[in-house]
Amino acid sequence: MNVPRPITVNRHTVVMSYINGAQLSEVGDADNPEDLYWGIIEGIKKLFADVGIVHGGDLSEFNIMIDLDNGEPYIIDWPQWVPRNAPGALDMLRRDITNVTRYFVKRFGLDVDIDEVYNYVVGNVEVREESLEEALEELLGSEGLSELMGSEKEEEFEDT
Repeated sequence: MNVPRPITVNRHTVVMSYINGAQLSEVGDADNPEDLYWGIIEGIKKLFADVGIVHGGDLSEFNIMIDLDNGEPYIIDWPQWVPRNAPGALDMLRRDITNVTRYFVKRFGLDVDIDEVYNYVVGNVEVREESLEEALEELLGSEGLSELMGSEKEEEFEDT
């Protein structure tokens, strides 16, 4: 039996599992598109404020899954994630919010102000831009950073 191994990020345990779902881009009509939109925004806010990560600027209707059993949204496809204190993270966060909002405005006719949503997500979270290595170490701890980087930590960590 192949069981996903849980990982911990900033004291939050994440487990990969199967979702009986479809990409948001493939979902026909949503029962309540405004609730669905705000469910996604709440997920983005929780990841930013509580976990300390940003999807990476490429969040869109193609990497949001909708659970076909209960209608819950799940954000997937995390290879570009960055800590919220990494260089450019706030620009990436704005791009994520803009992409999702534009889709809901175009597809479902929602009337949403991107700047207001961005300010809501950022809220009172203190962000101090650090080098990517410093931001990762703050998020994951030194052991977590070593695990992420492999047993042999690179001499020089390049910011992207």
